[in-house]
Amino acid sequence: GKSLSTRTDLLPTDKAYYAIGLSELQDSVKPSFDSKEARDIIRDELGIQSIDEVFEYLSDEPIASASIGQVYKGKLRKNGMEVAVKVQRPNVLENVALDLYVMRSILSPLWTKFINSRGKKKNNQENTSNEDNDISI
Repeated sequence: GKSLSTRTDLLPTDKAYYAIGLSELQDSVKPSFDSKEARDIIRDELGIQSIDEVFEYLSDEPIASASIGQVYKGKLRKNGMEVAVKVQRPNVLENVALDLYVMRSILSPLWTKFINSRGKKKNNQENTSNEDNDISI
């Protein structure tokens, strides 16, 4: 929905009310999830017991947040390189899968209707074209 809100070229503009609702998604990113939970996710993903094993420091709070995750600023202990650590929101894959299922459920019948209407239009044009080629004496 968030992506579609900026792509009015993909859906019919005569039903622009959808764009208003979808555009509200652009600014309605949920508040960041708990930083303790984010650190737990980082430890689990890296297979470490302590953040200090890998990072000289890692910001306490995210420096950025988006619909599927948030970003922390860190410095690697190994080489001192500053890095951005992106942490995916818990359950985001399930939420995205559900969103895609819903979009497919809605868009699939619309696409079928669109294709069928194009076929009817093409058939009508062919019939009209054939009638023009008929010569009556």
